[in-house]
Amino acid sequence: MPTLDAGPVTVTCPPWCAGHPEGPAEYLVDVHHAAPVPVPAGLVKLDVQLVEYPYGATPIPVSLHATAGTRSSSSRPWS
Repeated sequence: MPTLDAGPVTVTCPPWCAGHPEGPAEYLVDVHHAAPVPVPAGLVKLDVQLVEYPYGATPIPVSLHATAGTRSSSSRPWS
């Protein structure tokens, strides 16, 4: 994947990574892996992802990232 600061970088995605629909990262620290995590409907309105930023200034290991739900349930890829 091309980056502006590190040139071409070979990245091996973990098996759980859902791909990179947003395209390549511009900077090496922005390279990340992500996958949606299903949240049962009706309990809470959250968007949850499994994420990893292996090249960040402070690398973030595999962890959960949750934000207040902004998408309708019909737009979630796991529905």
